[in-house]
Amino acid sequence: MAGVGGAYVWGGSDYMAWDCSGFVSYVYAQSGVNLDSYTYSMVNQLTPTANPQAGDVVFTNNYAHVGIYLGDGQMVSALNPEQGTQVTAVDGGGMMTVDGYYTSPALG
Repeated sequence: MAGVGGAYVWGGSDYMAWDCSGFVSYVYAQSGVNLDSYTYSMVNQLTPTANPQAGDVVFTNNYAHVGIYLGDGQMVSALNPEQGTQVTAVDGGGMMTVDGYYTSPALG
């Protein structure tokens, strides 16, 4: 949650200056889990889960967007240059399609 308010920077993966996959890879790296900072390869590094828990990864919009699940239908993610990093509904208030939830075997 310390990253909420961070800027959206295309291709970025630095603290408070990241895109969606850079944000997720940065947060997971803080727990010692190295993930690619590219959404489409990140999904292959994780395990699908039907029982998402806070801290799991959620992919949306045909795997073009990724964030960290907070529970209760909420996620935190770097959205775009105008909105930056913030907490939203996983479906973006009906604007995003949820593709799936994933967990890291390294954290289990």
